[in-house]
Amino acid sequence: MLGSSVFGTGRAGAGEDELRAFARDKRATDVLSGSFATHFRIIDSRRIAVYQDRRGRRATLYVAKSRTQLCVVLVNASSAGAVGGSGGGCSPKASFFQSRHVSAGSGRLFSGVVSNEVARVVIVGSRGVRHPVDLSADGGFIYDCRAYNGCAGLIDGVEAYARDGDFLSGQAWGPGGCRRR
Repeated sequence: MLGSSVFGTGRAGAGEDELRAFARDKRATDVLSGSFATHFRIIDSRRIAVYQDRRGRRATLYVAKSRTQLCVVLVNASSAGAVGGSGGGCSPKASFFQSRHVSAGSGRLFSGVVSNEVARVVIVGSRGVRHPVDLSADGGFIYDCRAYNGCAGLIDGVEAYARDGDFLSGQAWGPGGCRRR
């Protein structure tokens, strides 16, 4: 288990200024549509990461904004292109990273977005194994835990590092009931 003393260190800014994806021009593939966009009154979005496995399962990660909130949305699709569901969450712009550098969610996949200061993310598994995660140019990531039940109970923590290798922040992850004894 990761030591709690390392979590919450560093300072992460908040708001859309911290998201490098909104610094670039919008592309046709950046449009988040569907019920999530309508329900949360999304005014702008960016596609920040894509994933496809050998069996043809695909997922696309978006960061979006409404007038007052920032959102991270993962959209799953089948190999035929049909939307298989989506999930995500929103937070007020001023507290989006909540004094951390990673905003993420998990299910079958673990996905999220990082603040601009972050150059590297490491997932620490429930058995202490460290897994480096590839970040997109927009600061997004999608990680497949490759387990039958997805990532549930397999992630113990998430760490963020700066370009120079300095530790920025870490956060404990996962429900306590999943921990191996």
